[in-house]
Amino acid sequence: PPTQVATAMRTLQDLGAVDAKHRNLTPLGVKLSQLHIEPRLGKMLVLSSALRCLGSVLSVAASREAKDPFVNIAAADEARDYLSEGLFSDQLLGAKVCAGFLEAEHGRRGQAFCERHFLHCGRVRMMTSMRGKLADMIVAAGLVPGFTKGRSRGLAAAESLSAWEGETELVRAVVCAGLLPNVARLCDKGGKRRMVLKDGSKISAQQKSVVQGDRLPKSDGFVCFHELVRTSALFGSDLCLASNYAVVVFGDSVQRVPDGLLCDGWIRFRAEGEVAEAMLRLRGAARRLLDRHVAGIGLGNKSAETDLEAVFRLFASIRGGDANVPVPRSEVK
Repeated sequence: PPTQVATAMRTLQDLGAVDAKHRNLTPLGVKLSQLHIEPRLGKMLVLSSALRCLGSVLSVAASREAKDPFVNIAAADEARDYLSEGLFSDQLLGAKVCAGFLEAEHGRRGQAFCERHFLHCGRVRMMTSMRGKLADMIVAAGLVPGFTKGRSRGLAAAESLSAWEGETELVRAVVCAGLLPNVARLCDKGGKRRMVLKDGSKISAQQKSVVQGDRLPKSDGFVCFHELVRTSALFGSDLCLASNYAVVVFGDSVQRVPDGLLCDGWIRFRAEGEVAEAMLRLRGAARRLLDRHVAGIGLGNKSAETDLEAVFRLFASIRGGDANVPVPRSEVK
């Protein structure tokens, strides 16, 4: 149907996969077409391979492609809450389940891990199997320097691009990069945390989501979502708490305004001139990293290494890694 085609085209434009003017595939779009996976997940995989956190994002994509790994009993909800503590992301929970299972399986304790956390072992095994298939696609698309299709198993090759897979805030930012501009603002109203869209509509988390309003941090912020689903109300699927940094660096459009930055035409970040300019430079560094990686240009030069380090330091600073990186304050336009 025409409406579905238009929606799909808009999604590809939002991701930078299609040129808005001529509707031709961009270099990123060509790579995404080679991955045979949902475009949003494909962008996460491409960007994570550029930012050296591929392993965790393979798990994120695999968990999205598979069924809910938790068994359908009340005790499983408690296990879900336990494993997701502090993550505020449905995607990062999927990655944590995969990582925990793989570590346990290495010691032949995979079945015990699943039983302890009320996971369906067959589904978790399917998730880990899907990781391997996705890694093979990444290699076949030429996104792992030094490896070509048929020369090495995908997961072994992917390890070379996973040095920072344990950096939670970097992985979170990559997930958000694949979801943006699907974003809602967190705000307090009537003593309750609400997620509000650009048009003022309120969205809710689906029942099994670990990103419930009353559990989110009390500070201002944003939640990215995979898509909207309307039933009795408007729900966001596959939610992920987003930092101000992620919205600025990976947002669809960012403009310099007198008092800071304007993102996607409705989110205003108040920032001093030097801070605003620094954020724009970091946005440019992230764009160059992605463009080089898609073009098959490895690091190997000082400029590329500087860009990679700058982006890494930015997201590492969220957990206290670099207190010298200033944080822009946000508000709705």
